[in-house]
Amino acid sequence: MLPKKHSKNINGFKRLQLESLTHLGEEIDHLIQHISHAQAIESNEISQQYQELDADNELSEDEKYDIQEGLIDQNEHLKDVLDLTYELAIIALYKKVEITTKKAINILYPDINQKSLYRIDFLKKQLKDKEIDIETFTDYKAMNELRLINNCIKHSGWVDDKLAAYNDWIEGKPLNYVETTEKSAGDVDIRKLNDIQSAYKRLNPLCHNYLSDLILEFKNKVL
Repeated sequence: MLPKKHSKNINGFKRLQLESLTHLGEEIDHLIQHISHAQAIESNEISQQYQELDADNELSEDEKYDIQEGLIDQNEHLKDVLDLTYELAIIALYKKVEITTKKAINILYPDINQKSLYRIDFLKKQLKDKEIDIETFTDYKAMNELRLINNCIKHSGWVDDKLAAYNDWIEGKPLNYVETTEKSAGDVDIRKLNDIQSAYKRLNPLCHNYLSDLILEFKNKVL
């Protein structure tokens, strides 16, 4: 049996290790900001080129049309790149959740099989055995929604029945899904139903809260 002083030193070190896991960083957000900024600049340039074509008297209407169609395609491509950026952000955020969870468990409960922690049911059971019930955390549902979005991105890019259990998602549709409805006088009503960008912005702070609760629960187990 370890002397009491030595045991306190070990526990103090474990608490410091757990505390270090609360500094989650903002690297993902910084990456999104850089890409969004570059996308906005390029989109503005395309818009300016489009407008300049209208005032060009040297080109025929057919030539203008062809060039403008190409500019529209370029702008749509930029939107696709931004959507892809947010998909990668979702994957990176969930990876951060997984890595932080594994590190915390390895610090306090190295006996738990690390290789199976990616299975949510296994994770919940193992932690319940240690009297930690993550389903009671305020933002557990946000973390689980993030997990389900991550799975859909990796498997098909479409919303499955599990993710559709959350109100913001429509089953059988792409993760980025826009519905258009024709209105009177030729107007079109555009609604973005499944929306990766909004999901990331909504879930990011909540998942950080979830991790903070998890680390706090672990720290409370260290005497």
